[in-house]
Amino acid sequence: MFFAILAIAVSDASFLFSMIGQGGAMMYVPILKWEGFSVKDTAILTALLLNAITSASALIPYF
Repeated sequence: MFFAILAIAVSDASFLFSMIGQGGAMMYVPILKWEGFSVKDTAILTALLLNAITSASALIPYF
């Protein structure tokens, strides 16, 4: 249940930020921190990975 709520929150933020042309890392890090992940070890690296995935998925329709 925990990961389902986290996945929904991150996918909503990803959808919103890809529509406005941003990667969304400014929202992923606080979401992951609030869910108890370590900021230094996990949240920043995960946010960068999600940022790349979001940017790549937004690039596909415009390629």
